[in-house]
Amino acid sequence: MGTRLLLSLVLAGTAAAGCVLPDVNAAVQEDNRWAVLVQYAGGLKDPLVKQYGWLEDHIYVLDPDKERIEKVLQELGEKLTGKDILLLSSCGHAKLGCFIGTDVRYPEIERHLKKINAFKFVFQSTCHSGAAIRGLPSADIVYAACKEDEEEGGIFFGLFAEAISKPELSDKDGDERVSLGEAFDWASRNEPIQKGYVELAKGNPGFWPFPTGPLPVRKERTTEYNVWFGNDWLIDKKPVER
Repeated sequence: MGTRLLLSLVLAGTAAAGCVLPDVNAAVQEDNRWAVLVQYAGGLKDPLVKQYGWLEDHIYVLDPDKERIEKVLQELGEKLTGKDILLLSSCGHAKLGCFIGTDVRYPEIERHLKKINAFKFVFQSTCHSGAAIRGLPSADIVYAACKEDEEEGGIFFGLFAEAISKPELSDKDGDERVSLGEAFDWASRNEPIQKGYVELAKGNPGFWPFPTGPLPVRKERTTEYNVWFGNDWLIDKKPVER
């Protein structure tokens, strides 16, 4: 699989008309941060809980099972309010037109997202993940690891998880917290370096979606967007003691 990378930032719905990002401090104080992590995206759970203070029972780690994913999203639709932040992330194989796998399609996910009254952030690192931009219009922000017509093997997700778990690598402004922009910037700068792939796979197998097999062939990136949007609402504060 290729490793051509496109970082996509989309502000949809009210966001397109000048979205107001959620209040970070309020979300932290009221424990209003939630996450649904599908397949290999579950590697984000440990740093979110242990380093950044997310509540463990607010994070759902799921297999790419259509019924289970829809059930959890339905439950969150009944529970979350406008004060909440929801991170929905998938990492693994996906067929064109699917959020993950071969039968979890965008229309089903979108139907549930519409009913969730929260600030919805989607981060997808799968083959054809750029399709999420059109397929999930009710999401406030969508990040995709490649374009709709491209395939990529989850390499970017491993680097993104590495950036979050090791602020000393990616904390560009030195404020002791890793923003979305800093994590994506570090991952995108390191993605084309094959030596980096090997070192990361050996040093952090828990964060590496595909720890065995041949390394992907390097390809030149197409377009890289500046994804910094000036608000550290996903990852914030200093690491907590556990």
